[in-house]
Amino acid sequence: MKWVKPLNEHDKIQELMQQLAAEKKRAATYKRHLEMLFEQIEQHNESLTKRIQHIVDNVRDLEQRDHQQNQV
Repeated sequence: MKWVKPLNEHDKIQELMQQLAAEKKRAATYKRHLEMLFEQIEQHNESLTKRIQHIVDNVRDLEQRDHQQNQV
């Protein structure tokens, strides 16, 4: 039977600090990915807003033309 040497307090702290550093790095990576995703969503939202406004403007123009033609 092999005996595993118990970690002393210093080794435990070192191991936990390494785990914490790895988790912080992973969290930072997730944060960057989320920020990029939100930026893409915002850009897409702005694009859709512009398209919708263009459509609304075109419909208004058509309605005005139709209204003008009906008055003649």
